[in-house]
Amino acid sequence: MTQETSIALEPETTMLPFSEVWDAELGSSDPLNFPGAEPVDARDESLRAGLVHGPLGDYVLIEVDFARAGGTLGTVTGERMVRAYRRATERGLPIAQIISSGGARLQEGYFALTQMTRTASAVAAHRAAGLMSASAFRSPSAGGIFASWGNTADVRVASPGATIGFGGPRVVHTVTGHFPPKTSHTAESALAHGLIDAIVPEEEQLTWLERALGVRDGVPALTTDHPGPTPPAPATTTWDAVLASRAPQRPSGLEWAAWITDGWVELNGPGPRLRAGIANIGDNRVVVIALDRDRSGGPLSLPGPDDFRLARRAVTLADRLELPVLTIIDTPGADPSPSSEAGVSRTRSLRCWSHSRVYAA
Repeated sequence: MTQETSIALEPETTMLPFSEVWDAELGSSDPLNFPGAEPVDARDESLRAGLVHGPLGDYVLIEVDFARAGGTLGTVTGERMVRAYRRATERGLPIAQIISSGGARLQEGYFALTQMTRTASAVAAHRAAGLMSASAFRSPSAGGIFASWGNTADVRVASPGATIGFGGPRVVHTVTGHFPPKTSHTAESALAHGLIDAIVPEEEQLTWLERALGVRDGVPALTTDHPGPTPPAPATTTWDAVLASRAPQRPSGLEWAAWITDGWVELNGPGPRLRAGIANIGDNRVVVIALDRDRSGGPLSLPGPDDFRLARRAVTLADRLELPVLTIIDTPGADPSPSSEAGVSRTRSLRCWSHSRVYAA
């Protein structure tokens, strides 16, 4: 065994807290008799999966490592993933995923591409069972795994500076003849556009995933730049009470959310006027949607299409996980501008609420 091979066979997986490792004996074949290609050994397969005993409960951990077979999606990759999701669904367990991946395994051709639909079906069954999943993307994360089941997770984070995207920068260059800007295909760009929920250092990702899934205590509290609400001075007239409710210095919805919740897992969106999160209030998990007047930079916070998209995401997640929804509203109304009307998000949001089965307040 060469030193290089030894390094490839000693990935960070060995430090992950698997209690059981599943299907480690499954190795790839060479279905196309691809010239010059050799089947990937079972030990070098890109995906490993198994059971973890978390501090507050069991969960399934799936890890895809670019150091093994380029993190590519092959037939055995798909089979291991499908089996892991099916076990999680049967046992009623959430799933954590740590991913650094390439695209479909070219040496396996169409056999590799069909794994995207197989894995999507396994994900759909897990979601239909009301179970949660969370993904952490490391660099690089691209191609079939990133574009399919990696991004179907309910919450998603990425490593600082990670290269992530459906097609990597070199693919963009091959197709268009130009490399994308350095600010594109990065974790920071994905965060700014609401495609991931946070940027988390690799050494903290497993803890973050466990907290998001509810199998570890210590979910950080929501913090703001402003102090919590204070009781207003007693109003002498009814109109004084109305004026006090409109005072610019009154707490925003986000400040109220920070005041009443004990822990907060951000559901990130690109809109400037709305925040959402999976929150802890005492011993209960709830989904909170709060209008953030101060975040928009002015006293009038008019939510627009991006804000309504985040609200739909939050309500849909709460409905599937059967969590109550707490809304904290502080707005004179929705943005009536032509660009907002073109977004047609309000109607979709109302339709989402009308189909929801959870209690909302």
